[in-house]
Amino acid sequence: MIEYKNGIHIIGTNLWLDSRDSQELCFVSHAHVDHLGSHSNIIVSRPTARFYEHRMRTTHANILEYNQQTSVNEIKIEIFPAGHILGSSQILVVKDNTRIVYTGDFKLKRNETTEKNEIKEADILIMEATYGDPKYLFPDRQVVINQICTEIDKALDQDLIPIIIAYSLGKGQEIAKVLGDRGYSLSLHNTIYDLLKVYEDFGIQFKNYEKFSHNNKRKVIIMPPYVMNSNVIKNIKPRKTFLLSGWALDTSKIKYQVDISFPMSDHADFNELIEYVRCVNPKEIYVTHGNPKFANYLSEIGYKASYLGNSCKVGI
Repeated sequence: MIEYKNGIHIIGTNLWLDSRDSQELCFVSHAHVDHLGSHSNIIVSRPTARFYEHRMRTTHANILEYNQQTSVNEIKIEIFPAGHILGSSQILVVKDNTRIVYTGDFKLKRNETTEKNEIKEADILIMEATYGDPKYLFPDRQVVINQICTEIDKALDQDLIPIIIAYSLGKGQEIAKVLGDRGYSLSLHNTIYDLLKVYEDFGIQFKNYEKFSHNNKRKVIIMPPYVMNSNVIKNIKPRKTFLLSGWALDTSKIKYQVDISFPMSDHADFNELIEYVRCVNPKEIYVTHGNPKFANYLSEIGYKASYLGNSCKVGI
């Protein structure tokens, strides 16, 4: 049995998965704020432990290496890479000879700042489906990156200051890696800069960047979304703003006024979600963290699938 209530609970144990409520013991798949809670003990990858401590200020972490098997409350667990951001993990729980995989947020296509996604067999699959609609098919990443660079070059040629809006953890470092390697001079918001330093501690190398200052001539500025409407950005003139988001494929979902948005995501698109399911080939699928309709699509192609609502229990 599992139950879902602001996170997933393996009934009969004290183990929770990505609970937003405080728990005695919780697996934390990655350190984006929508997956964090203030827990007594957490099970995490080594990078996620660093990010969690940075964001939550305190933690007691049970750090697992990828594919390292251990036991908790008479169940066997292991974590393995999700490919979402650095340190993002999936978890395999073996309880009563049933293999349960929880994906957290994941992506199959690798970038320069994440570990390569792995897939394991499971009887029960609990998965995210942020882009679980057929209209969300992301274009080739290199094509998008080339388009971003073209627009940056246009802005610089017009003496405009290009400002890229990207999440402070994950996408901010990803685009800093790409643009720095291409020779652009980068000015990074403090939060992106500080978290980038953790990436460097784990062996990822960055070039041509500095912490944000007001000397912005011929630099590309990378800022997190939460400063979009602040004086920090409003005082940068003249400027041109770019948003990196998978929601660029559906502009009704974009919350910010920007000049150009690019479909660049650290989540799986619809085809990747389907590909993942086919590789796992589980007996049952539960969809969470995303589009409830995705469970219907899976049912239509022959899988036993349902959506985990706000609060429910299901048998395993």
